[in-house]
Amino acid sequence: MTIVRFTTQGGQLLCRAKVADTVASRLRGLLGKRELAEGEGLWLTPCRSVHTFFLSFPIDVLDLTQVCTVEKVEMNLAPFG
Repeated sequence: MTIVRFTTQGGQLLCRAKVADTVASRLRGLLGKRELAEGEGLWLTPCRSVHTFFLSFPIDVLDLTQVCTVEKVEMNLAPFG
């Protein structure tokens, strides 16, 4: 896991994230996970879209700029969407 610090309008967000930066790691994504621990995430890079097919839990999605500033947040994205 990598410690990642993202800048938001309200300050900073610190989390532990696995970096998915290859085709294989992005395809695997969160498959097989039953849940994420508090403060745990998956950083898809590069990434143009996110889906939740085959997930069994909702996720929060952060849309980042090139300099890792949080641009948009989608909370509780439902599974199978």
